[in-house]
Amino acid sequence: MASLWDDLDSLVNTPSSFSAKTGDRGTIKPKAGFDAGEDAVALRKAIEGLGTTEKTLIDILTHRSSAQRQQICEAYQEATGRVRLCYLLKCVKSVPAYFAERLYQSMKGGGTDESTLNRVMVSRSEIDLLDIRAEFKKLYEYSLHSAIESDCGGNYKKTLVKICGGDDDS
Repeated sequence: MASLWDDLDSLVNTPSSFSAKTGDRGTIKPKAGFDAGEDAVALRKAIEGLGTTEKTLIDILTHRSSAQRQQICEAYQEATGRVRLCYLLKCVKSVPAYFAERLYQSMKGGGTDESTLNRVMVSRSEIDLLDIRAEFKKLYEYSLHSAIESDCGGNYKKTLVKICGGDDDS
């Protein structure tokens, strides 16, 4: 049985995220013998039908790298023609991209989904919002600040603009 000292020794001798190569970062490593199609079938069986087999979902989603989860998403879409699982995987893959998409959807078209807009803007930290703003700009080629400016009005707009922070278009 490993002792506390063995655990500490292991931690000390493990490369930090600063010294590790980009592909070696993170705690989830790519699964050996990975097959995206096999995982997509297993997830489909776990999700569809009566009830959900949570153990399968948790096992697959927590033991695959981000790149592998993306491949599973693509295989699932090809097999089913649906994107239900992909929404979950988007959030797992990139939380800022998920929230950027939610913000975009809340302001898209006529009217504003104020409930979603409020929930996302108010529940995120300043650091999170910086990442979300950058992802929003990357995905939609204009700033979150500009989107709020053009979609909202009055004191509501002023408040959201203050929460949002700077304009990434300037």
